[in-house]
Amino acid sequence: MNIADWAYNILSSGALDNKLFVPDSINIEKPQYLKNCPTIPVRDKSFAFSDKKLKFPKVGTLHNIDRRRQAIHTFANHELMAIEIFAAFFLLFPFWEPELRPFCAQLVATLKDEQNHFELYRKRLQELDGDFGEFPVNDFFWHQLRLIKEPKHFFSVISLSFEAANLDFALYYKNVFYQIEDEQTADVLQTIHDDEIRHVALGRNYLQKNMQEGSLWDGYRNALPHSFSPARGKGIIFDKEGRIQAGLDDDFIEQSRDYTDSFVVVNRKQWKE
Repeated sequence: MNIADWAYNILSSGALDNKLFVPDSINIEKPQYLKNCPTIPVRDKSFAFSDKKLKFPKVGTLHNIDRRRQAIHTFANHELMAIEIFAAFFLLFPFWEPELRPFCAQLVATLKDEQNHFELYRKRLQELDGDFGEFPVNDFFWHQLRLIKEPKHFFSVISLSFEAANLDFALYYKNVFYQIEDEQTADVLQTIHDDEIRHVALGRNYLQKNMQEGSLWDGYRNALPHSFSPARGKGIIFDKEGRIQAGLDDDFIEQSRDYTDSFVVVNRKQWKE
């Protein structure tokens, strides 16, 4: 199957089975007919994007099974949006061109990782007598695609910002779930954390190969869409070791750790390492 057809099927079909489908072989040649990227992914009614506001459960409530399922459900929706976002990449940008072709295999592997992450969360929901679709879900990450006009925007926003931040969030919540003796969910979060290291490395590799000169941090800042804050590239704690494993240099790590603005999630007096 051509990679563009695979991507379009993920975005144009509402069924989970189609969003999680992986072809036996994937052709990365330029397709004969390139379909347009949908403005919003099609989803079955049970897990369609909703305008309902549902606050994420506080850490102190996660011993409650309902609140725990809600938290895991939120994480699962993030992974489903990641599947859809990576599928969108193959419809938005000329992946067959020399600049992007060397990254295709890694992008495909990342999309498959996101599919696996969703499956892990969904399995955990089912083990807790729930399933995906029982809570309303938002479209926040998908909505960020409106900022992405060039491949460098994609790798800086998705790989080096949102996925870098998930190093922090996954590690933080892994420890939270261990503390409430939910080792199964903690293990899922550890798997996702470890995969995110490769995903962050993909963004770092792209920028290093395509920026003109200067530091990686400068290349990252220059590659970000104008309205996007670098503060989104970190979470509740700061996982320095994960960033080192992703190949980010000391300057980049320090600049990210110390960066602050009005973005409230990371506007903190001190970072834990």
